Amino acid sequence: MKIFLLVAAISVLSFNTLHAQETRVTSGLRKLPYWQDLNVVQVNKEYPRTQFMTYDSRQDALQSRFEQSKYYLSLNGIWKFYFVNGYKNLPENITDSIVSLTGWKDIRVPGNREIQGFGIPILRDSSV
Repeated sequence: MKIFLLVAAISVLSFNTLHAQETRVTSGLRKLPYWQDLNVVQVNKEYPRTQFMTYDSRQDALQSRFEQSKYYLSLNGIWKFYFVNGYKNLPENITDSIVSLTGWKDIRVPGNREIQGFGIPILRDSSV
C-alpha cells in the first residue's frame, strides 16, 4: 500500500513538472497570433453542456416551451456588422463599448455573411 501511494505521488509530481516544461517550450516557439495558430483551440471557450432553461417553478418547466420562459432571450434579428478584408484594416478601438456604429451595415442573424454581401460567397457549381 505504501509503494502504491509513493508511485501515485511521484506520478502526480512528474505530470505537473512535464506539463510546465511543455508550456514553456511551446510558448517560446509560437510565432503566430493565437487566432492563426491551429494548435490553439480554447481561447475563451466554455465547457460543453446541454441546453437548459431557467423557469420559476417545476410546473412551468414541465408545461412550457423553451421560448416561453421569461429568462429566454433570442439573439435572432438584425445586428450591426462591420466587415473588412483583413484584420489590419480594423480600427484600433473596434472592441470598445463606446465605438460609433456609424457606417456599420445591417446583417440578419442567423445568416451567412457571404450571402448577405460581406466577402466572397462559395457558390455551388450547378453543372455537378
